[in-house]
Amino acid sequence: MVSKNQIALMQMVSSADPIANMQQLREQLAAYDFAAVKMLVLPENFAAYGSPNYQRIAQQEGVALSHWLTTREAPADSIIGQLVQLAQSHKIWIVAGTLPIASDQVNSKPTATTLVIDDQGELQGRYDKIHLFDALVADSQSHYRESDTYQHGRGLTVVDTPLGRLGLAVCYDLRFAEMFACLRQMGAELIALPSAFTWVTGKAHWRSLVQARAIETGCYFLAPNQGGQHNEKRKTWGHSMIVNPWGDVVAEMDEGPGMVTAAMELTAIHFARRSLPTQHHRISRRVNITGLN
Repeated sequence: MVSKNQIALMQMVSSADPIANMQQLREQLAAYDFAAVKMLVLPENFAAYGSPNYQRIAQQEGVALSHWLTTREAPADSIIGQLVQLAQSHKIWIVAGTLPIASDQVNSKPTATTLVIDDQGELQGRYDKIHLFDALVADSQSHYRESDTYQHGRGLTVVDTPLGRLGLAVCYDLRFAEMFACLRQMGAELIALPSAFTWVTGKAHWRSLVQARAIETGCYFLAPNQGGQHNEKRKTWGHSMIVNPWGDVVAEMDEGPGMVTAAMELTAIHFARRSLPTQHHRISRRVNITGLN
C-alpha cells in the first residue's frame, strides 16, 4: 500500500470565469497521480480571479456553505459542491484557496475565505483573510484596493490533519510576521498560504518572505501561487513552492499552470525546532526601551 504523506500545490492562471477555472482544476487533477498525495492546496482566487460578478458568486457560495453545514450536503452545482466531490473521488484533503463568501450581516461585504475539506468531503476548517491588499504597485493595475471588495477576517485558524496541525493564511498575510508567530503558538506544524502575488511584488519579495516565515516558525510552508497573465492589466508571479522548516525550498515551479509536490517529513520539524528553539527564547515580558539613547 502506498503511503499518502505527500502534499501537492496547484498553480493556476485563473480567469474571471468560474466555469472555466473549475474545468482547468478538474483537468489538472485528472492528469495527476494522487496515489501518494494526502493534501492538495489551491491558490488564492482559484475559482474566480478579478471577476466583476464576485457579489453573485459570494451569495451563491454563502448559500451553499450554509446548506452544507446544515445538511452535510453541498449543492452539486456550487463551487463548494464541486470541491467536495473532488475531495471524495480523489480521496484527498483540499485546502481551497479563497472563495468570496457572503456575510450573514446585512449590507456587509463578503469575506475572502479558505475552506479545508477532508477526504470524506467534510468541512474541517475555515479562515477568512485578515490582511487585505491595499497597495500601490508599479504595474499595469497600479492601484490595488482589496478592502473595497472584502471585509477583514477576525480570527486565526489551525486545523488538525493527518499530516500535522495546519495553520491557515492568505497572500498579503505573509508580510505580517506576528500573525505567523501566533499560528506557531497555536501549535501549527505546517502552514498553507494560498496566494496571488503580483509579478512585481513576487519577483521582489516572494521567496524571501516565504523562507523567512518558515525559518521563524519552524513550520513547513505550502505556498501555491497564481502564475501568469490573467488579463491586460494583471500578471502574477507564480513560483509556487514548498519550503521546509529549515528554510530549504524542497519543491518549486516557474510560471504557468502546474503542480508542485513533496513529501511531508515530521522529522524536519523536530530537527529545526530542536536546533533553534526560538519559541523558548522568545521574550514574553514587555521590554523597556525608553532609557535607550
